[in-house]
Amino acid sequence: MELLAWLQDCEDSDCVVKCGDAEFKVHQSILREASPLLDVYLSCSSTKHKKVVSVPHNFGMYTMQALLEFMYDDNYSFEPDTKGQKDLVAACKFHITVGIAARWYEMDGEDSLDDLSRRKLKSSLPGVEADGLAQIVRSANQLAVDFKTQRMVARAVARAMQNENNKHYFKHLDMSEDFRGLVNFFFQDWLKQAAANPGSKGTLDKSTTLLPVVSGRMK
Repeated sequence: MELLAWLQDCEDSDCVVKCGDAEFKVHQSILREASPLLDVYLSCSSTKHKKVVSVPHNFGMYTMQALLEFMYDDNYSFEPDTKGQKDLVAACKFHITVGIAARWYEMDGEDSLDDLSRRKLKSSLPGVEADGLAQIVRSANQLAVDFKTQRMVARAVARAMQNENNKHYFKHLDMSEDFRGLVNFFFQDWLKQAAANPGSKGTLDKSTTLLPVVSGRMK
């Protein structure tokens, strides 16, 4: 990406973003306009030397690249290389992480990076199979996932559970009571729709198809 190559060797930068071993030579005015959090930080930090922004360790280099692309170009161009399951699962995990980073830097609201990453996640989830969804849930369980994203993933899990053969992927996953409740809510909604349309697939007994409520960490 030309922008990122330029940011690694920009001569007129007045700020450095450090992400592990990677450094991006950026401009305070861009960062301050894009992020209220960075605006406060940069306005309060010392002016004797070029200012440095250290990225939290749980945001990797590629996540920071996505944030900088949006800050400079108002764009989030990441797409999986293929529509294969491995790439789709990786893409969903990345969109979730980018959304978390965007909210961390207070880049949220309508048409924000947070909003755009969630839309990309929504477009990718339908192509993910049950075992891939289980991987996404495990990954999200370790992160501070927002409620809108939880609903999106829970709806996808409930849709996968319409096939009884998929239920074992999710039955013993470590999830919070709230997340399991969301999955069960969407699954019950599907059962009601199936009951209202007898010709469709959906005569499963809800007592044997809903996920048991087991306390976990996903919040």
